[in-house]
Amino acid sequence: MTSRKGTRPTATFTRDDQGSSRRYLLIFEGGAARAIDLPVKGRVVLGRSPDVDVVLSHESVSRRHAELLVHGPSVIAKDLGSRNGTRIGGKPIVASTPMQPGEVAQLGTVAIMLGDATEAKRQAGLLTHAEFEARSASRLGEARTRGEPLILFLVEATAQAESLVPSLRELLGEDTLFGAHATSHLEALTQAQLGCDPVSRALSVKEALAREGVVASVGAALFPEGGSSVDELTLAARRALRPSTTDAEPTLVAGSPRMRRVVDLSRRVAAGRIPVLILGETGTGKEVIAEAIHRWSPRAHKPLVRINCAALPEALLEAELFGYERGAFTGAIQPKQGLFEMADGGTLLLDEVGELPAGQQAKLLRVLEDGTIRRVGGLKDRRVDVRLVAATNRDIELSSSSGQFRADLYFRLSGTTIPLPPLRERAEDLLALARHFAHVHGQEGPACRPIAMAPETEEILLRYSWPGNVRELRNAIERAVLLCHGEVLLPEHLPDRVRLSPSLGSSQGRNREHPIGTDPRPVLPIAEGGTSPVRRFEDVRGEMKDLERARIVEALEACAWNQTRAASQLGISRRTLVSKIAIYGLNALRPPRER
Repeated sequence: MTSRKGTRPTATFTRDDQGSSRRYLLIFEGGAARAIDLPVKGRVVLGRSPDVDVVLSHESVSRRHAELLVHGPSVIAKDLGSRNGTRIGGKPIVASTPMQPGEVAQLGTVAIMLGDATEAKRQAGLLTHAEFEARSASRLGEARTRGEPLILFLVEATAQAESLVPSLRELLGEDTLFGAHATSHLEALTQAQLGCDPVSRALSVKEALAREGVVASVGAALFPEGGSSVDELTLAARRALRPSTTDAEPTLVAGSPRMRRVVDLSRRVAAGRIPVLILGETGTGKEVIAEAIHRWSPRAHKPLVRINCAALPEALLEAELFGYERGAFTGAIQPKQGLFEMADGGTLLLDEVGELPAGQQAKLLRVLEDGTIRRVGGLKDRRVDVRLVAATNRDIELSSSSGQFRADLYFRLSGTTIPLPPLRERAEDLLALARHFAHVHGQEGPACRPIAMAPETEEILLRYSWPGNVRELRNAIERAVLLCHGEVLLPEHLPDRVRLSPSLGSSQGRNREHPIGTDPRPVLPIAEGGTSPVRRFEDVRGEMKDLERARIVEALEACAWNQTRAASQLGISRRTLVSKIAIYGLNALRPPRER
């Protein structure tokens, strides 16, 4: 088996006589989970040093933090004199301590869980949800490197999940990963054919189960077109599984001051024509804000068209954006409109615009400058009236400075920039969103019921860092509702990575940790090359510059780019305004007739 990032080959997958690994580790670090197979026999050292067997990156972990002594089913844990200690069951270990399957050890703020793969084998190869996510993330990484498509299925059936695996393995292939999403919900990830239609594949799985006498609903999502992470693919598969509920109008929750500013700015820019660039980590709700801008705009009665710029190769991306004429390439037997033509009069959302290939950047710039497109294989230009909203999780300003993204296109796209804060910085919104998702998913299915959250559940939600942001929260709550047979969500209904990962405080430099089932105790991040705790402060200058830039653009548009009137509205001198226009590169945004 190919060794994974952060793991030396000495800690690779080893099989016993029955063909099943005896023990594995689930490592919960920074909100992400990964699976590491343990050798049948040997010593496995964990720490931050690059020469250990399992490399952990969190700064609360010492360079050589702990070791596991493995001998068949026996696993012994030992602390190696680490700064923050190693705990099992909330108790610091001072000597060699046996670990049992299912037990969790804390190394600083990193949690590791000992798993037993022979149990999964007895359950027909069905992985726990946490292991499915961890191994799926590894497979997505490998597929991304090789450029191979994958498909994720979400199956809701009348039968229990483990009973579905044998027939589905025969249908989908031996290398398919199967996970227990919930009691009657199965998740599966397997290879896909190029050009695979997820709707048709989902239907084939449904029909195969029907021949076995199993009534099921099946949703499917393709990687990378349907999403680039397990969370994104799961959400897309769920939308396909239950489109009537999951495609409802998105709800904007904006209780925090930063999100109220985002909503206020979005409402202001919605009335204009200027391009909007939405920045934020994956899962922060960039698409929701884009949809809101479209709904609040005069273009709301026209289409909102979306495309993920990272999901298609350059040749297909050009055909999707600009369309093509008959005979433009093999298989082009009929002319086809591109997304710009489909969005005429409305809004085009360019998601992951930072991944746009260089060739398409130049063609997009032309559309922004003169409002015309040319189909692939076409000879004439076509005028389109499209308002562009772009979104990216990359530092696109840095990319433009380094030459990876055209600076002139960046200035064009960022007529107004809307930065979205990550969920970990929106504590006021987190519980409101969780309650909203619990209510929505509690109304689904025959067991429609109100869902509340226990106080200890809310405490865990608040201290988790949510690296996948709102999307990860939504998936976690939806699955928790499936596992909950009553009307109150308890901690055991939450995913393992949420319950066991380090606290929000320690990941943000607040120097505190509160592991589940233990008393709070300080955990000190270790600075590189020293022992002093690391302290970080958020730089708000970027946010202030974004707001100033947006206000200047609003004033200029309102005054038809009359700089004297715009300066008067802004309460600054015309000379200052001219200087700001140059600093922010706003001349590129001026309509041609005003130049």
